[in-house]
Amino acid sequence: MTLDDIKKAAQVVVEDSDQRESVEASILPIATDQLDELYKYINSGIRREPKCRKILIEWGIRSAQEQDDTTQQLKFIRLAGIWSGEHEPKSDQAFTLLEEGLGLAEKYGDTVAMLDFYLALAQISYDRYKFDQAEQWLKAGYSIAKDGEFPKKEVQFIHKFGNLYRALKDNNQAMDWYNAAETFALKNQLHMDYVNALVAKGHIYSHLGQHDSSEELFRKVVAYLKDVPEAVKETPEWWKALANAYYSLSSAVHSQEKYHEALLMLRNAEETIKGRGDEARRYKALITHMFSSVYSTLKNYDKAMYYDQRAYDLSMEINFKELAIVSQVRIAGHHYNQKRYDEAKKLLLQYLPELEKIHQPHILVENWNMLGNIELELGNVEHAEKCFRKALDFAGEIVATPSAYVGLGKVYHKQKKYQRAVTELKRALDLYQERDHWGGAIEVHHLLGTIIDEMDGDYEEILYHFDAAAQLMKKLWNKYAEELEQIDLTIEDTDQRNEYYRYFTQRYQELSTENLEQMERVMKTLHRAQGIIEKSQKELQAGQAELEEARRKVEQQQQELTAARKRQMEQQEIIMELSTPVIQLYEGILTVPVIGTVDSRRADQLMENILNAITQLEAHTAIIDITGVPIVDTEVANHLTKTVQATRLLGADCILVGISPQIAQTLVHIGVDLQHITTRSNLQAGLEVALKKIGIDLKQKRKSQSTGNTKS
Repeated sequence: MTLDDIKKAAQVVVEDSDQRESVEASILPIATDQLDELYKYINSGIRREPKCRKILIEWGIRSAQEQDDTTQQLKFIRLAGIWSGEHEPKSDQAFTLLEEGLGLAEKYGDTVAMLDFYLALAQISYDRYKFDQAEQWLKAGYSIAKDGEFPKKEVQFIHKFGNLYRALKDNNQAMDWYNAAETFALKNQLHMDYVNALVAKGHIYSHLGQHDSSEELFRKVVAYLKDVPEAVKETPEWWKALANAYYSLSSAVHSQEKYHEALLMLRNAEETIKGRGDEARRYKALITHMFSSVYSTLKNYDKAMYYDQRAYDLSMEINFKELAIVSQVRIAGHHYNQKRYDEAKKLLLQYLPELEKIHQPHILVENWNMLGNIELELGNVEHAEKCFRKALDFAGEIVATPSAYVGLGKVYHKQKKYQRAVTELKRALDLYQERDHWGGAIEVHHLLGTIIDEMDGDYEEILYHFDAAAQLMKKLWNKYAEELEQIDLTIEDTDQRNEYYRYFTQRYQELSTENLEQMERVMKTLHRAQGIIEKSQKELQAGQAELEEARRKVEQQQQELTAARKRQMEQQEIIMELSTPVIQLYEGILTVPVIGTVDSRRADQLMENILNAITQLEAHTAIIDITGVPIVDTEVANHLTKTVQATRLLGADCILVGISPQIAQTLVHIGVDLQHITTRSNLQAGLEVALKKIGIDLKQKRKSQSTGNTKS
């Protein structure tokens, strides 16, 4: 009888319990050589098909007892305890079974089995948040492992101590234990245990926001696994560890906005698990979930939602409840990002209680923050404050959560509790600056400038925050430009390059729009400062005795105003420079996304940037994208026409894209003739025209690919 026959027999009993007696009479006892195979099968997926596996465990115990095989009997008793711990969380049956097994192992003198029972008891105690009890089991087992010659078991206990202290939010203690596990495993050539210690340390760095350190460790793991002996590579533990390393590395680089590299690492993980059978299904679910994270950041929410739904389906198939729950709250996040607040709130309220049962505080914090922001959008300010407070409670000392402080700042701003708002926002700013999180810092600087202005506060401080936001925005755009340049060098697929281009352009447009809005507040602040100076001048005329002191104050205030105006001009120069970036989409093809109102000064800047770029890059085509221009009148049309004419004088073609139906109607009504200019509705269409001029036909290429796929 084969293992498949035994599994089918168990399934028959699951479907019809009345047949159990007859089935067991024909199948039991299971032969000793098949018990090993049956044990490996059950142990590889204790969460899947729980009813069937419970029957198989019972048959394993009975068969071992009837054949007086104490080793197999202890192994299956341990499986029974683990199964109960997984599937009967409110019952103490797991502890009863494992403690009975521990007693039998001690009676039979089987030290290895005893250590396995101690590890299982500690793990179930840990899973049920009984940390004191878990520590007692670990100490008892560790003392036995140290006294004997069981290096494999000893390093497992060391690693479990690290897990325990990490759960207790004592990162220093956890890191000490992981360092001990790393050293011990390397000394004893326990390759997988060495890898596990490095990965655990990498995850601590990630939770602390030190993503560069975690990236370094995960790269070290990948390199180490590729260099282990071939015998190690033939084990399932090897490919699982490599897939996990690629997955963790993807998360680390994703946190540093290296999106292309994050996707590449996930594809490496997919390649690693290909053809690995049922054991790979858990890893497939995790990798699919991570794909969603990257595409969500790239604002491709449809694709992100597809991957999260797929991750949920895969998780349910293998009874991976934790990831299934996380996938659902991630789907709530996609609804939130698309401003479908009611759908997002409904999912969060349904799954947050389940999420609290999972020992992953960073995910809890993230989603309580999201619910707080939803309540803010829906006008439920008091509920929002409770959500942000709950996020801080779950964060404790292990999770950095500047978003919660930002949320509280917004709550107090709405309640006009300005000083409290400023206090919370400055906490958030400190955390963002510690982690070089420029996007978050930009948002906080804008909020602080706005709130201090509403408080009629010091205009020097107001201008400082707006100026800091503008400087950071420039740094962030330079970072995006470097990323685009790297993408241009490494990605050959035009559609994928366009996807990244759309993302970075959208990010820049959002930042530019926000900063331009804040410039209006800067102007109001300057007007208020001017009013203060004028008032001081009138008071001078009324008090001759205080003339010299008053004059000194006025001169000082005039100097401050001059300095403030200078900073305003510098900010305007930054905005002007960033508002007309020239980006090379393809060799010889440039694009300029134009955002906001086009006046004569901006038109001159636009022309100068395009002409310089054409000369420097020897471009043959320039695409001007006016999707972000709200109004195109006769003056704007004349500016664009002059730019096209100047471009042609340099021997290059110019294509105008992004003309909306409303703008097209306006141009017809005011009599503007653009027949001599090549126009297209969007950037993709303009790029296709430009590429066709150099012999690249994207439509024909897609058609050929489609035909090839159909034939295949």
